[in-house]
Amino acid sequence: MHVLQAAGVMAGVVEDLEDMVVRDPHLSVLHFARVPDAEQYATYTTHNQPMRFDGETPPLRRAPLFGEHNEYVFREVLGLSEKRYIELLVGSVIY
Repeated sequence: MHVLQAAGVMAGVVEDLEDMVVRDPHLSVLHFARVPDAEQYATYTTHNQPMRFDGETPPLRRAPLFGEHNEYVFREVLGLSEKRYIELLVGSVIY
């Protein structure tokens, strides 16, 4: 790449995933982050948040688990009573 660029030829590195995550000092530090899984048994590597708000990078968080926020949505947002919410849970209408 450097030889070609010095000769005026546009060239860049072709990297595989291991190159990007492990070997490339720029990408591994600036563009990837380690995030714990929901149970915090393991971590996985993902891209850093590419957007900035007022110059700040929002924190990375795991995606919600299936049904994790159901009670909040059904009770707080939709206004179901606790009794009705439990009835729907028992009836396997929601999980």
